[in-house]
Amino acid sequence: MLFIIQKFGPLSTVKIFELVQCFYTLGVIGPNYPINHFISLELNNLMLKQQKLVYAANTGLWHEIFDPNFGELITKSNYPKLNIRSFEPRNTLYPSYGSGNEFVYVMYETESRIEAILRDRKNWLLKVGRTNDVERRVSEISQSGPNSLVIGAVFRTNSSKALEIFIHRRLASEGKKYEIPGRKEWFNSSLIEVHSLWSAFKKLEG
Repeated sequence: MLFIIQKFGPLSTVKIFELVQCFYTLGVIGPNYPINHFISLELNNLMLKQQKLVYAANTGLWHEIFDPNFGELITKSNYPKLNIRSFEPRNTLYPSYGSGNEFVYVMYETESRIEAILRDRKNWLLKVGRTNDVERRVSEISQSGPNSLVIGAVFRTNSSKALEIFIHRRLASEGKKYEIPGRKEWFNSSLIEVHSLWSAFKKLEG
């Protein structure tokens, strides 16, 4: 968390949660504790025990303790330039929903989501596709594109082709299909929206 704040400047708790996901620290630790629980504990540890962070109640932002702009709301003109291609997020852990032997996956470029978070955008570029081997598919795509692809969600199903077509058509009908030369199945959307489309598909199936 300290690294993220040092890199991107003062941040809200919600944005810290989302940025940690971008670096692929996802999942559940133990039976009842989501990762956000431990992020909250660490933020409080960095503030109360280590005294490396401070929380400005008037802005809702976390700052480094020696931040000269403590308490001041940052503006969009102050956002840092994004340059994080050296990061190589692991692709073996991902949020998974449903059951079945086939997969519809959602992937995104790390930089795209980070930029959306920092600029308060609800949507960013996502790839929605289907596969029988998620890790292999990530490896294949990463070799032909940016090295910062992250699995945002995987939907297990026995009707991957029908689910993929359903999601693609719904997003395209809303003008969210994004044309990238040489690359397919990209949309300007969010994990929440794709998850809601999966839920809608399940209702139609059931």
